Amino acid sequence: MKISTEANEFLKKLMKKRNKSGIRIGYNESSTCGLSNFNLIFDHFKNGDYVKVKNGLTIYYRDDVASYLHRLYISFENGRLELRDIE
Repeated sequence: MKISTEANEFLKKLMKKRNKSGIRIGYNESSTCGLSNFNLIFDHFKNGDYVKVKNGLTIYYRDDVASYLHRLYISFENGRLELRDIE
């Protein structure tokens, strides 16, 4: 899986703002072979640690992400993962 430069920079910015919280993305390479295209938007972040799984792609986030992130848009198309903070 390729992560776009923009997505990589976005993740770096998030982690600089809050060292102990943020968003981590992982994947199981054997599961992503059949990973279909998808779009996800996280509008609300609740208390505690959460995990979202979609066909082998795992997105981890923490409750205090909401203090510096408006809405998280995640898309996966043609082998590219894109992350954006949208207002």
